[in-house]
Amino acid sequence: VMNAHQFTSLCARFDSLRIGVLGDYCVDAYWLLDETAVELSLETGRPTHAVCAQQYSLGGAGNVAHNLAALGVGAVRAFGVVGDDVFGREMIRLMDRVGIDAGAIIVQDRAWNTVVYAKPYVDLDERDRIDFGRFNTIAAATVERLLAILEQTMPELDALIINQQIRPGIHSDAMTAGLQALINAYPDKIVILDARDVADRYSAVICKVNAVEAAGLCGEQREISAAIPVNELVDYARRIHERTGRAVVITRSDRGILAFDGTAIVEVPGILNVGPIDPVGAGDTTVAAVAASLAAGESLAAAVELANCAAGVTVRKLRQTGTATQPEIQELMKDIDYVYRPESAEDIRKATYLEGTEIELINFVPSARGIQSMVFDHDGTLSTLRQGWEQIMEPVMIRAILGVRYDAAPEELYQRVRLRVAEYIEQSTGIEKILAENRLSGESLVMVGDGPVELRLCKRAGGVAIGVASDEVRRYGLNEAKRTRLIKAGADVIIADFSQSGRLLEVLNLL
Repeated sequence: VMNAHQFTSLCARFDSLRIGVLGDYCVDAYWLLDETAVELSLETGRPTHAVCAQQYSLGGAGNVAHNLAALGVGAVRAFGVVGDDVFGREMIRLMDRVGIDAGAIIVQDRAWNTVVYAKPYVDLDERDRIDFGRFNTIAAATVERLLAILEQTMPELDALIINQQIRPGIHSDAMTAGLQALINAYPDKIVILDARDVADRYSAVICKVNAVEAAGLCGEQREISAAIPVNELVDYARRIHERTGRAVVITRSDRGILAFDGTAIVEVPGILNVGPIDPVGAGDTTVAAVAASLAAGESLAAAVELANCAAGVTVRKLRQTGTATQPEIQELMKDIDYVYRPESAEDIRKATYLEGTEIELINFVPSARGIQSMVFDHDGTLSTLRQGWEQIMEPVMIRAILGVRYDAAPEELYQRVRLRVAEYIEQSTGIEKILAENRLSGESLVMVGDGPVELRLCKRAGGVAIGVASDEVRRYGLNEAKRTRLIKAGADVIIADFSQSGRLLEVLNLL
């Protein structure tokens, strides 16, 4: 895991980098609607939609470039096309504001509208999106100008990111052929491709794809929401690498990132998020962080670790096209919690038991000859007196916070309070003070309990986590829902109760 010193050292190198982004530049428009007082059009008699607030941000390749700037990359150069319209001018203004060099953004005045994703919202609910620029056609002269500017600039760049957001977009046959020729002319240049459906048209590039896109590149169609197993992703990564000859980075949504450099598989677990998330922009953050890290001389493993943390920042930013700054990433890394082994957690058929027992061995348990401390979380394990307290406390706390506004509170306010209460309950059951005051850490520490927070603290401290997936109603046997939560929290071993405690001590080498 990257420590604070390593992170600071890496970020210090970003300032001297020069990275280009060629792709589909878009504007994301967020329109907040107020439907409390609907007015009818005098001309048509139909209801009108009132925008009470609006916000515009860089999207597509623009957000990739914005993320590079947010990470502290010294020079970010944009290569793309906009229309001769108000949104194109807004695009240039947004890039100028964050320090992106827009000198290579070409204005095409015919057959091109600036790509815009307009997202109307009512409270937290996103309504049907309105898109501009779906029917664009890039002109031959525009392709020639873009390629000529890129050819002149290529020797100066430390890395180039190629983005494809829409189809049709800038990736015409002529653009693909010309760009591939440039890539071939600079075989040692770091070139990363983040494309939705043209990745098979490029070679000799580092491919950044999501799990479903990786399957598609290998000729297999999967559902967008499919949770593709790691072993299949490893196979996809190897097959993509055979075709491109470069590293492959596969994002897995809340399951983290898997990467392959031609020799070794790198797997970074997903980051725990308590509360609402918005995945818009997370892929852009990932590719920007990978590009900057590799350009700074870091390994692929370090690059995807930073990218994972950066994306973890972005998804927590609601109703915006997210970016991640160095201070934001550093703050996240201070108290980061991962989601461990989701596949094993969500499928009890994958359980492996100690022979002759119901003790599930999730992860290798280090030699316990140096164990000095065992911490027990009693609630729900040794004691079930407080069984169900979370379900009771949540509505009580919500009512206490909203007070007289409880019945009339808007949906957005109610949901915001409910999520904060759930977060508080989740975080308030820990025993961090015990660990700190007694300086408990490393393999000498064993934590036993049924609380995910406690087990995460244990893993953060480097200890061995024993999850007790107890059924608090029957007071014996396994609670599968608890098992899932505890494995994701980092449990190395799962027990249902203490009926086989002797064998558990054997596992820990304490007998």
